[in-house]
Amino acid sequence: MTIKTTIFRFLLLFAAVFVSLGCLALNVPDLIEEAGLPAPASVISTNTPLARQSSGVPIPARSSERRENELQDSTEFDALLEDDYSVDEDEYYAEMEAQQTAIAKNREDLPSPLAVKQSAAVFEQVGVMGDGAFSELAFSPDESKFAAGTTSGVITVYSYPEQIELSRFESTSEILSLAWAPDNNLLAYGDNTGRVGVWNAAADTVQFTADIHTDYVRTLAWTSDSRQLASAGDDMTALIWDVATGTVEQTLAQHEDWIRTVAWDLDNQRLVTAGDDGTAIVWDVASGEALQTYTGHNGKWIYYTAWIPNSDLVVSALDSSYFYDEEIQDVLHLWDAKTGDVIATWTLPDTYIEYVGWDALTESIVVVAEAVYFFDGQTLVEKDRSPEITNSWFYHASYLPAARQVSLVVDNSIIVTDPWRGETLVTLQGELSNIEAVAFHPLSAEVLVSGGNSFISAWDLANSEQRRLDVQHTDWVRSMDVNQNNQLVSGGDDLSVVVYDLNSDAELVSVAEHTDWVRAVVWSPDGARFASTGDDGWIYIWDGVSGAVLQEINASENYLMSVAWSADAQYVAATGLDDTVSIWDAGSGELIEKLPDYSSGADAVVWSPTDPNLLAFGSTDLEAFVYDMREKAVVQYFDSTALAPDADGYWSYFTTLEWSPDGNWLAIGGSSSMVALWNTQTWERVSLQTDNTEVNDIAWRADSQALVAGLGNGAVVVWELRE
Repeated sequence: MTIKTTIFRFLLLFAAVFVSLGCLALNVPDLIEEAGLPAPASVISTNTPLARQSSGVPIPARSSERRENELQDSTEFDALLEDDYSVDEDEYYAEMEAQQTAIAKNREDLPSPLAVKQSAAVFEQVGVMGDGAFSELAFSPDESKFAAGTTSGVITVYSYPEQIELSRFESTSEILSLAWAPDNNLLAYGDNTGRVGVWNAAADTVQFTADIHTDYVRTLAWTSDSRQLASAGDDMTALIWDVATGTVEQTLAQHEDWIRTVAWDLDNQRLVTAGDDGTAIVWDVASGEALQTYTGHNGKWIYYTAWIPNSDLVVSALDSSYFYDEEIQDVLHLWDAKTGDVIATWTLPDTYIEYVGWDALTESIVVVAEAVYFFDGQTLVEKDRSPEITNSWFYHASYLPAARQVSLVVDNSIIVTDPWRGETLVTLQGELSNIEAVAFHPLSAEVLVSGGNSFISAWDLANSEQRRLDVQHTDWVRSMDVNQNNQLVSGGDDLSVVVYDLNSDAELVSVAEHTDWVRAVVWSPDGARFASTGDDGWIYIWDGVSGAVLQEINASENYLMSVAWSADAQYVAATGLDDTVSIWDAGSGELIEKLPDYSSGADAVVWSPTDPNLLAFGSTDLEAFVYDMREKAVVQYFDSTALAPDADGYWSYFTTLEWSPDGNWLAIGGSSSMVALWNTQTWERVSLQTDNTEVNDIAWRADSQALVAGLGNGAVVVWELRE
């Protein structure tokens, strides 16, 4: 069983797990009955306004079924762990030592690493397209509009429920947090560089931006008078901003790990902060003094906090699914902000919690997780009839109290659902969430892109307009290639490989031989055949017209990430997680050569388009190599220093290497935010900056005068060569 299958089963297990269900007891308001809520799932008696103890309740029928599934999946999972991980420790370390010894021996014959020489050639950026994936969502307090932030730094405000675009703001980095001020006009944002900004969405003006945080800004909260803003994140500090001047009034620093949540009390005098150090701290904002530290969660990460209005009570919550190694009880706590005493604790199903807040209509604490839970009087009300909640892995959730609706970011879509009636009210589809593959359209000024959706889009460079090709995939499209006959071949997570005619916009061939994700597809130089490979470790050679399998090669027991043709179409090379580069005869399927282990990993391989004896590959060890089959040796070698974009940057691994069609440039992209171009005649370098995110794919235009990069934040960047 593959590692990926293990992880998938692991996630599937926790999607099915439900532990004993408890409830918090509050006073039963008449609003429950008036709101038409269904009969409570369970009842607990109490003698205080807020429950003073946790208490078990009968498990509903649906949860009982899940518990049966849990037992079955747990048994299978234990067996799976035993199958995959019962490795003799001595054998493992002996094998690793032997591998490192072999690598060290092979490296003795490597040439000296290339020194960095900056080329005079200039590649000018001529286009950036794509807003990226939805990363954050915030509804205005009056629920008349919502703001959506993306991984590429774009914030768009839409009317609700019409979804009409009202205004748009473009930052430079991934939006991690959004918060509307109570005045419904000011919108605060935080990003992954530490920037905090306030934008007046109504006037389309910037109130202020500041870069005082030194790391991710994960959470924001406004005072009720819209005059102050609290921000916090991975630098372990919370800042209190004067919004009118954009200055910091108070710095709160006592946490020892990331801060995940901040919340003001009703009179704006106290702030609670909490996060990965497992503590919640109550601050006096005026003095900056820590008034109380709550440690009842015993060091486990706290993701959400909310004040109970007109009280000293705070509710805090864990994201219980992160603690898969133990059964987590009491994931929600109610505690006194003055004394630090716990008032009540209760357990929810072992699932992702994405929102905790207060619902004034029912006077209840509302929790959005795999279901929507309301904790009021003596009842626990569970509503989960919306399939977007129960069947999805969502990345953001919030509750609209006036409309009694839930907003979600699910699979790069914004969804608003009514959990009471089980209706989906709004679905706003985002753009590509993660660009996995790019290519130039040979007949038009368009760039073809695919990735974290099941479709392939064509972006017009002239006007940035997007259209979708009628290519029938049902999951992520991870690889594409275009031949001289204007035919596109694509493959991805649905295990299929599709040939599409760009002249007629029609599908020609669809084949499905792979048994796991297809990571790479590429046409032969003459355009008559194409090769595919992926996580099943097989290489298939296909007839480009009929789709018939011409050759099948059982190349590896591990994932293969890349495949490439030699310039004379005689050989294919492949590399992947087995840390080797192997060369095969495309006609006979015979193994011709397995390159020595020069490093502990190889993620990408590409053949020179002009010399059938030269191929390049990049490793996870921050190195790239050019190998000559005639000499059976590496003839060019770039170490991490040579590839680092600057003194502070580095390449952690390679995702793509692409030789220009004329053979004069070798482009390398990876997990840093740079594309490195090497002139293969002089071995001088050109560095191209992207959007502070990983580069997943690179493609050259047929004339070798332009290249395009697909980024992990959903954006596409195009450069042209200016001599």
